[in-house]
Amino acid sequence: MAQHTISRKWVHLEHNAPVQVRLELVTEDEFRRKGKHTNVYCVNATNDDPASRLAVFVEGTSENGEPFAGWLQTNAEKQVFKINTLMDLLEGGSITKSRLLPRRWIDLNFQNEHGEIVRRIFYTVG
Repeated sequence: MAQHTISRKWVHLEHNAPVQVRLELVTEDEFRRKGKHTNVYCVNATNDDPASRLAVFVEGTSENGEPFAGWLQTNAEKQVFKINTLMDLLEGGSITKSRLLPRRWIDLNFQNEHGEIVRRIFYTVG
């Protein structure tokens, strides 16, 4: 669902090089006490966005064989919508419910009346 390009300013990777990804989620209770995750992935997430409770840590080996590790961050506004939807799913929600919530990204594939698979992407407002 979520895709991230790792900056070549940080580390050089071979195309499609494997990396280990660890997601850290702050619970809603923790969030009420402490606020956003210290290493929040979506830096533009508001306090109303579930995305403000998620951090993403990656590690792997660069193309020159050196190990690397660190926290990913993005300031892309639409990524907040995608991560809000991901958080809904990680916490047991569904796309059906997410469609009704503000600031969500919905990616639907369905078969039309001609039997063709059609992809529709939309963002909810709020």
